[in-house]
Amino acid sequence: MRRREADDYRFVSSLFSGQYPQHPLKHLLFEFYLSRCQPDDELDTKNLNVQPAPINKEEQCCHLLNSGLSMVAVSREIDKSRCYVKSIALKHNIPVNLKPKKITQNLKNSVLTLAKKGFHRDVIAKIHSISTGSVELIISTTAGLVEWRKLCKSESLRRRYCCQIMRFIAANPNACRQEVKTVNEAAFYWLYIHENQWLESKLPVATQTQHVDRVDWSQRDKVLVKKISLIMNEHQNQLSRTQLDNLLGGHGWLTKQKNKLPKTLQMYRQLSHLK
Repeated sequence: MRRREADDYRFVSSLFSGQYPQHPLKHLLFEFYLSRCQPDDELDTKNLNVQPAPINKEEQCCHLLNSGLSMVAVSREIDKSRCYVKSIALKHNIPVNLKPKKITQNLKNSVLTLAKKGFHRDVIAKIHSISTGSVELIISTTAGLVEWRKLCKSESLRRRYCCQIMRFIAANPNACRQEVKTVNEAAFYWLYIHENQWLESKLPVATQTQHVDRVDWSQRDKVLVKKISLIMNEHQNQLSRTQLDNLLGGHGWLTKQKNKLPKTLQMYRQLSHLK
């Protein structure tokens, strides 16, 4: 096998000859070699009037628009929609040739004025006879306007809900917290999340729950004394407390609640000793 010399380029020539099929790895190796090669006489790029390539899509879009290309051509070049190109042009105040010219600079200024005052985009669109999407496009491409409108909306909700809660409490001074929450549910939960300290300071004082004993155990004790006397006499005083409780209805009065029936328990003990 003959040893190949340093000036032997048959490996490269076979790639370009096209006579024989070559393995894809050879092409990849050759491409890697070319990417690593540095020419001996490098060009002085400083002296050439060549603008650097744009870094991202937005910069590339601005560069193409400033060069005079139409929006359709720019959209094809950067592989983005025409709406995206239009939003970038509005954002950077790049004039574009649109027919018909509906969104002029005066209309844009008027839309921004109303948007800063907090008008809804549907209302702005109806005033200027344009689409809601066009209004939203102008708003979204203006720096800081979206955040300002969110802040205005939050402040408007806070004032409205605070006024709603205060009016209800003033009209119903004896209302409890549950009534305030039920009648003003949206306002209550919004303030609970965003203005919790203010809401706690305005709500009525929470009342502690009081346990109400629904059963008059002393009255029941008197009634059961007579009943167990009759039942025990019928069974010759030979019933246990569990059996006697089952005959009374199985409520657990003589087992679980025996401490609340002292007279009944005392009568049972007296009768059970007589058997």
